[in-house]
Amino acid sequence: MPFVDEELALAVNGRERKALVRTPERVTPGGCLLIELALERAFTLDNYPYNIISSIFLAAGHRVASLDMPQHGELIDDYGEGLEGMAAAVRAGADVFTDFAAAERALVDACIGRGWAKAGRVAVTGTSRGGHAALLLMAGDARVLACAAIAPVTHLPALREFADLAENPIIRRVNANSLIPYLADRHVFLNIGEEDPRVNAAHCFDFHARLTAASRTLKPILYTLPGATHGPAFLDPGYHAAAGFLLTRCADAIKGEASEP
Repeated sequence: MPFVDEELALAVNGRERKALVRTPERVTPGGCLLIELALERAFTLDNYPYNIISSIFLAAGHRVASLDMPQHGELIDDYGEGLEGMAAAVRAGADVFTDFAAAERALVDACIGRGWAKAGRVAVTGTSRGGHAALLLMAGDARVLACAAIAPVTHLPALREFADLAENPIIRRVNANSLIPYLADRHVFLNIGEEDPRVNAAHCFDFHARLTAASRTLKPILYTLPGATHGPAFLDPGYHAAAGFLLTRCADAIKGEASEP
């Protein structure tokens, strides 16, 4: 699928953040925007398996976008790189999660401002740490229609890098269970294996149960795969199921708006 890439400069809390927006050669009229999150922005959109869903969206004529995760790509700083850098930043009192959520919302603002997206036609997906970031965006932005979190981090202290931060107020504030009041009765899809040695599947199951109990109209979907996730074998089925979920939500939104008088 031919596409054109464009980088956006976003001003977020006095710091410039860059986003990558990918536009297919043929854009579906009234289409949706997918934000995909995993690692560094270009790597996420260019590499399997992270780009499975974005590739499907591009083929369907929808724009896709990504941001560098905290302490990844151009955001690596003195705190370090990756999850270890994120944990070090939190120990120093830096709320990298809330800051990143602001960048996510700034990306939505920019795309809507350019006519590339509309409120209610934005979908978000992410893998592992990106799954947590996807849930964080949806919780903080009512313009997001649907979220698909693949093997998501739902309890940050389950990660070895954050094991000593269970009582940290930043971590307690952004753990998935704290987001439930803002995610209830919204389109949420969770994919994880029966076991997950990296993020601990039990926390994801608990989050799903709590979100289900809090939701009266729209129940979250849990797509569970046999065996352990956070490995290459499990990824394809979950990503394709998530893509189907998100595309269906987008199609419903487009059809619903077209039928309005």
